[in-house]
Amino acid sequence: MPLQKRKKKTIRARRRTGAFGAPVEKGFDSVMYYFQNEVDRKETIALVKSFIKSNFNKTDAKNILANPDYCFGHSYMGSTSFWYNNANEVTERSEYWKNSIITRFKGMIDDGKKILKEKRAEEKVEKNIIPLSPMQSLQNKISNTIM
Repeated sequence: MPLQKRKKKTIRARRRTGAFGAPVEKGFDSVMYYFQNEVDRKETIALVKSFIKSNFNKTDAKNILANPDYCFGHSYMGSTSFWYNNANEVTERSEYWKNSIITRFKGMIDDGKKILKEKRAEEKVEKNIIPLSPMQSLQNKISNTIM
């Protein structure tokens, strides 16, 4: 008696969520709409940061990324970054949005330089603190309590 062949189970494709569930085949406008309504801000920020790293030189990217994260959480920035990171078809509208976010990022370079300069100044102040030995701290404590 021959063995029965088992039926192969069809595995359903997982539903794509987040940025990679964007309807790229429908065009740039539908991707922008999807990012506005469906994509989380954290994911948008990550996409924008990778776009900055790939389109700017190292020093400019460092200065831009010194800005706070809320500067990168806009949906139009995320959708445009996603569109160009995945090398989709370039349209007139997508090119307009790319140019607009690049000019916005160029404006952030000076702010990032100021932020990095302040951080360096804070680090210098922290380095000037002299650690006390246990003996010295005990003597300070005793002298404060006696008087």
